[in-house]
Amino acid sequence: MFRDMNSINARQLLESWKNSGIVISSDSAKIEDFIQAHFVQSRKKKDLIYIFAVTTGAWITFCICFFIFLSFLYTISITTLRFVCFFCGLFFIHGALLILKQSKKQTNFIKQIIIDQSALGVMSVGKTLITLRLYLFFENNLERLVHWKLNLSMIIVTLATYHVFPMSIDRFLSTFFIFFLLFVNIVIEQEFYQFSEIALHIFFFIQIILSAILLTYSKFKDKHLPLTYATVLSLCYTLVLSVVAFSFQLSGNFYQINQTFMNFVSAMLTLSLIGLIVFAARDLKNIKTEPFVLAALASIFLGILSPPGVILSICLMVLGNIKHDKFFTFIGILLMPVFILLYYFSLDTNLMSKSGALIGSGIIFLFGRAYLSSKKLDRKELV
Repeated sequence: MFRDMNSINARQLLESWKNSGIVISSDSAKIEDFIQAHFVQSRKKKDLIYIFAVTTGAWITFCICFFIFLSFLYTISITTLRFVCFFCGLFFIHGALLILKQSKKQTNFIKQIIIDQSALGVMSVGKTLITLRLYLFFENNLERLVHWKLNLSMIIVTLATYHVFPMSIDRFLSTFFIFFLLFVNIVIEQEFYQFSEIALHIFFFIQIILSAILLTYSKFKDKHLPLTYATVLSLCYTLVLSVVAFSFQLSGNFYQINQTFMNFVSAMLTLSLIGLIVFAARDLKNIKTEPFVLAALASIFLGILSPPGVILSICLMVLGNIKHDKFFTFIGILLMPVFILLYYFSLDTNLMSKSGALIGSGIIFLFGRAYLSSKKLDRKELV
């Protein structure tokens, strides 16, 4: 037996059981796989706790530091403010990098969370100050770009710190806010209303293409996972806000979402769903099989009959199933009832017709599921 019980790991314990005859050799592989799977699941739970704790602590640190800084703004001139923003921003960014180095040396999980909280909070303050400094610079040099100055400042700061500060939460939040501000600027920028429709089409097209590249190109699989999540989520809120504005005919000092854009979105998402089916097949031989042919035909019918939000939800659920990623599946399941309700309330018909449309859609899905089950096509292996 082991003298130091703290030094035992799962592999050593399994070897000890095999040598003692407690476990036979034929069962050792199954036990090892079970232990490995249990370790992965426990690690995922630990990562979720880590992400929540780091994000919460970092934002508290950020708010405290930033509000202290704001209290001094009214006592200094604009020239001094530019100087303070630049050098204090660099100081905070450098401090965050030093703090993050200390985190890598820690073996205690709680201490690592506290240090990472501090690093993320201090980095957020530094990036905000540098962004403010760039905004003040662009304010004098790019007077026509009223709303784009903040977006441009954020893009420069994010690109400069993306590889320097390798924390996934920071990368995700920075990228997400950039996409959010881009969409807002396209919609509310009154001086460029004549180009808003073209810009919105290009913006959505770029989101689709970037998502496809990040999800399929193996080099980006792990290294740029925060960018992948941020791009997919930005695609979701772009569609949610567009559907809300279009369905309820919202008016105001912003670009009016029209039917042309919604048709373009439906077409792009339908092609994306077909692309996901082809990606799931992994082989040209599988594409010609009955399940994939039916899935492709169903995608085309969905693109013609269903609202774009429902197609996006199905895309996310299919993507989650292909990539074995519960995040995409969860977002797809979460958005499905939201888009169905938006579609339900936007129909310009009576309540009976709306109910009939929902019930009819449900019957079609159930019929499709029953057909696949009767043919045992839902159990067919992809490869």
